[in-house]
Amino acid sequence: MAIGRPPKYSDPDVMEKDIEEYFKKCDKTIIYKQVVQKGEIIRVPTPTPYTMAGLAMTLNMSREALNNYTDKDIFVDIIARARERIHHQNITMAMVGCYDSRIAALNLASNYGYSDRTIIDTTFRDETVDPESLAMVRAMALQLARGQQPKQIEQGKDEGDPD
Repeated sequence: MAIGRPPKYSDPDVMEKDIEEYFKKCDKTIIYKQVVQKGEIIRVPTPTPYTMAGLAMTLNMSREALNNYTDKDIFVDIIARARERIHHQNITMAMVGCYDSRIAALNLASNYGYSDRTIIDTTFRDETVDPESLAMVRAMALQLARGQQPKQIEQGKDEGDPD
């Protein structure tokens, strides 16, 4: 027995038409960005940003429900194209300064996997690691953390060790 309400879309053409209507509505709906120029506030007309949340709201569903359509083969390409269109517009508008950089960064991190952090995975497959190799990995990680290119470390000599 199925739990929950049935999916809103069973026909991919209907969903694609509704998605296209969302993009057209955003393009026609102008919002105004306020910028200071020569001490005066000027209103700059800008099209409404495309967002996954806005698309989901237009389709009368949650973002999670919209993302769940990617589990259905007949909708995968439609959702992927919509996501890429949103992604492209967000990147382009952020690059030319139409969108606040903090909001654009948050959107790109939340929806597209962008990150400004470097993650170093130090998981070893072999549980027995000799201390010299561990010291080399530690020294290289320190170099990366400092923004340096890791250089070849002599085995048995930690970067932090004096000569």
